[in-house]
This record gives sequence, structure tokens and C-alpha cells, in this order.
Amino acid sequence: MPLTLISSCRHRLTNAYSVNSIFNPEFIDTIYPKPSAYRANLFADARATNYGVVRLELIEHLFEVMYHQKRTLGPDEKKWPHRIMAARDIIAAEDKGDGLRLRVAPLADSGAVDGPLDEEVLDVDLVICATGYKRTAHLDMLKDTWHLLPEVAGGDSGLPRKDRWLVDAPGKTQETSTRVMEVGRDYGVRFPSGTVAPGSGIWLQGCCEATHGVSCSLLPVPYFTGAS
Repeated sequence: MPLTLISSCRHRLTNAYSVNSIFNPEFIDTIYPKPSAYRANLFADARATNYGVVRLELIEHLFEVMYHQKRTLGPDEKKWPHRIMAARDIIAAEDKGDGLRLRVAPLADSGAVDGPLDEEVLDVDLVICATGYKRTAHLDMLKDTWHLLPEVAGGDSGLPRKDRWLVDAPGKTQETSTRVMEVGRDYGVRFPSGTVAPGSGIWLQGCCEATHGVSCSLLPVPYFTGAS
């Protein structure tokens, strides 16, 4: 059972209180008012707290299995039933009966021109892709509301930022204009005053990390903050 990793490292899960405070609902009041660049730097630094980490007990178990295989089966990893293939890329996949045949290779060095080296073929029954996802599905879901969003303000450079989304929608003269989708402290999409009926709105959950922190995907957090 090979475990193929893009990164060469597995990180220990950080569980210190001072670090995990970023998951607390009250942390949003601290981070939301900050400038965009400040939030981006903070979340980039704290990313390993929420992503790409595993528990220490799991790391120790995995390496215990690797050591036991090396001791009993020898140093040739191709003979091991379980492997950790770090810093590998899956470069091809094809059906083979009820399973799949994968071609994997070490990640190429930056600027390399020879292509992947030391390719290896693996016949597997199942592939689980733990690749994460991009939180932009809501843009297409809300496409019919784009024309209600505010236009990019004059003087705004229109440069991409992680804490907002720029879309192109027809303006009043039917000419396409760039509009901006942003969320308020209550996770609600910001529409110009008078655009939607009082008490109506759209609230986003799971895609507001750049403004509300890594806890935005945790269901209880929007519940508690929404109640306030």
C-alpha cells in the first residue's frame, strides 16, 4: 500500500493552546479588522496548524512499520507491502482490469530539461487523492447575482487578493464591468445599499478563510458568530 506524497515532509500536529486559539470564535474579532496584507501573512504562517499535518502517534506508527519491513524484508523498498514515497508525482494513470496502473516519478528539479527520471510503475486497487480543493465554487453558484455586486471602486488597482473575488458582469449600459464580491464580519456578501430587500442576503460558509481565519469551515463557528 504505497503512500505517495508531493511534499517530502509530514508535519507534527500543533496542539498548543496559544496556537489553536486561532480556531476560537472570538479570534475573528481580532483578525477581521486587520489589513488584507496583515491577514494574508498571518494565515500563511499559521497554515501548518490546520493543513498538511498528522498526529505524532500516527507518524511514529508509520515509521515503525517502515522499520519493521526493512528489518524483515531487506532494504529494497519495492519488495515492501507498505511504502512512503515522498516527493513523488503521479505522471500517468490507466485502467488495468479492476484496478489502476500508475506511473510515478520523483519531482523534477526546477529548470530540469530531461523530464522525469527513475519512473516506477505501480498496480493499485484504489487511489485516494488528498489534494485539498479551491474554495471558489460559490462564484459560479452565485453568477446570477454578479450584476448586483458593487463595481470596483475608482483608484482600486483591481489586483487579485485572497480576501475578495473579482468577477466580470454586465453593467447598466450592458458593457462588462469588473465587480467585487466581499464578505462582512457576519459572513454576508456585501451588496450596495438598496440592492436587496431588508433582511435578505447571502451568507458564505467555508470559503472565508482569508477574512475570518482557518476556522471558517467549522460549522459551529459561523453559528456562534452569526448569533452575535
